[in-house]
Amino acid sequence: MTDTATTTLPKVYIVAGRREDAYTGDLGGALHTADGELLWSHVSSTTGWLRRDLTTGFTDRKRDLERRYPDGYDVVWLAPGDPLPWEDAADAEIRQLRAQIESLRSVERQLRHVGECGSLMPYPALRRAGTDALAVADLIRDALDVR
Repeated sequence: MTDTATTTLPKVYIVAGRREDAYTGDLGGALHTADGELLWSHVSSTTGWLRRDLTTGFTDRKRDLERRYPDGYDVVWLAPGDPLPWEDAADAEIRQLRAQIESLRSVERQLRHVGECGSLMPYPALRRAGTDALAVADLIRDALDVR
């Protein structure tokens, strides 16, 4: 395994998600082949652990990658919103819209939870915004910017 995409080795893609939880900071991601086949997904505490957990951190995953790519492979990191090499423009737009919808749902869940428990403690971004309507609007705008 190499960490750059500059060789002629086959590529596997880590597609990183947004932070799963504002409180814990966990980061979800998935490992795909060059043609988009999903190999597996994982949630880790950091980008470094996510890379390791998706490639060499588990014996079965490492063994499967070694079988698929006996001469080695390159790991390419794709951040949220990066184009997927196996996706056409229409698929990319649909994926982007779905990500925006999910991001808005996350903000809505956080706001509902705050309303139910009366505490902003688990949500640092909401805590900073407080009751300022413009600050809350900025959070929603940020939720729409999933790139």
